[in-house]
Amino acid sequence: LAGIVFRGIREAMWTNIVCTVIEATGLLLLVAVGLSYWGSVDYLEFPAKEGGGEWLLVLHGAVLAFFAFIGFEDTLNVAEECRDPEKTVPIGLILAMLLAAILYISVAFTAVSVVPWQTLAEAPARRPASPFSRSATPRSSIM
Repeated sequence: LAGIVFRGIREAMWTNIVCTVIEATGLLLLVAVGLSYWGSVDYLEFPAKEGGGEWLLVLHGAVLAFFAFIGFEDTLNVAEECRDPEKTVPIGLILAMLLAAILYISVAFTAVSVVPWQTLAEAPARRPASPFSRSATPRSSIM
């Protein structure tokens, strides 16, 4: 990746576009496969927690949303590379946030329509393997 960035902004932009299209295509495929299940559940059913646990769930969602959009300030670094940045950068940011929100809300609707939220809540959380964790594959077995 450093070589692509070192090569130039256009190459880095096209690499970013290709990676984004691959990711969005996978998510759109997921939504398309599960679209027939939409409307089969009550989307407003909220898990009851004792002791004010609802606000903790809202806080978790807010933290995830913050980290999901934390990269948007990087667009200011490349704003000088585009034509008419005062007009195009705000439009691009707003459109990107709207499209990402629509896509991920659609994925969430699909997930709870296909698999009940109770089952999803009971599923063990998967964490990516880290080279420093015990669950990671030892390097000797890779080579």
